[in-house]
Amino acid sequence: MKFKLNGMDRLVIPKLLPEKGAMLEQITIKELLEIIKIKTEEFDELGLMENKVNGQLSWDPEKIKVEKEFDLSKSQTSIMKDAVEKMDKDKEINQFNLETCQRIKKMR
Repeated sequence: MKFKLNGMDRLVIPKLLPEKGAMLEQITIKELLEIIKIKTEEFDELGLMENKVNGQLSWDPEKIKVEKEFDLSKSQTSIMKDAVEKMDKDKEINQFNLETCQRIKKMR
């Protein structure tokens, strides 16, 4: 199915997903991360800048909202939804990831 994700979603989602799990789950996560990965040529479009001293990313608050459509499988969206449900249950949702979590929760 097709889903729209903005630049911030694409920065947040990798931090939401489990680092460990069954092999099939990790293969699905790897495929998902490859699909949504921000490529170097997108940095200007999303207003992303890397700090030369510490390597941290900063962004233009308006440009980071630019959406792009992605074709995600049911298993990929399920993994994201499961991760958000676990974080919610464990009370790990914060202001940085809240909007992305809400967007994922609405996915079919």
